[in-house]
Amino acid sequence: MKPLWEGSWGRADLGAGGLLIALGLVILIGVPGIETSFVTDPLGPRFFPTLLAIALIALSLALVVRGAAAVRRERQQQSLGKGPLGLATPDLTDSPPDAAAPARKGSDRRVLLLTFAMAGYVTVLPWVGYGVSSMVFFMGLLAIAGERRPVRLIVQAGAVTGVLALLFGGLLGIELPGGFFPQIRLGG
Repeated sequence: MKPLWEGSWGRADLGAGGLLIALGLVILIGVPGIETSFVTDPLGPRFFPTLLAIALIALSLALVVRGAAAVRRERQQQSLGKGPLGLATPDLTDSPPDAAAPARKGSDRRVLLLTFAMAGYVTVLPWVGYGVSSMVFFMGLLAIAGERRPVRLIVQAGAVTGVLALLFGGLLGIELPGGFFPQIRLGG
């Protein structure tokens, strides 16, 4: 099974990037409507949505640029009679219509696995707690994406779990579900 990031996603990146830029703009437009009169937080309730919207727009712009470059590269290669990997494009006129089905099947399986992983994570999070369920969830996501080395799975999942715990529990003071364990609140 090839990792998710291999292959051409040019048009999909363009479409997804455009939609996410629009979503970021909608969030930015809605932020001024957030009431701030009774809040004692030094950053205020508008800070985090604004930060997320700006990050969403910036990352989506990068996605659009990457998609545009991929589409341009595909067009150049097709004009030269070569496929996306620089190989000669085969004549598929005699091929049966299901010739591309095996390549699509793995992608569909990944989408289902990701959906079930997210549903399972949300379901067990209140009972098992943030630390354990997030660690297992992120390890699963990395495995679905193609990572097979156990040490990397553990280190990367632990890093993401730890950074998110510090961000939400420490910086923002949000209690993370403890499940069987005490509540995680790193901030004061």
